[in-house]
Amino acid sequence: MRHEVEHDSHDGEWNPRKLLSVGVVVFLLVIAASMLGMVVEKIDADQILVIQDPLDGELHFYTDAGVKWQGFGKTTVYPKRAMYTFTCTEYKDMEQSAEQKARG
Repeated sequence: MRHEVEHDSHDGEWNPRKLLSVGVVVFLLVIAASMLGMVVEKIDADQILVIQDPLDGELHFYTDAGVKWQGFGKTTVYPKRAMYTFTCTEYKDMEQSAEQKARG
């Protein structure tokens, strides 16, 4: 004797509960994807990264390249720059001349 299992003909159909579940999952995935950029920040070797914590406002500075934890904080990126010193006598003369003019 063969026993056949009856299949419900509604298994493959989209009922309102299934549609709602899929909609909620898609919505949450879109939200998660949009917030991914606020979780970590990539810093290049020629940059300085400053991250301000969202809760206490503490500032964290990073100067080495790589991926850093942002934790939904505010980021500011500055370019690294070399410091230049002017030892040219023409520059010194111009500076002294400006100071004399300022004194009156």
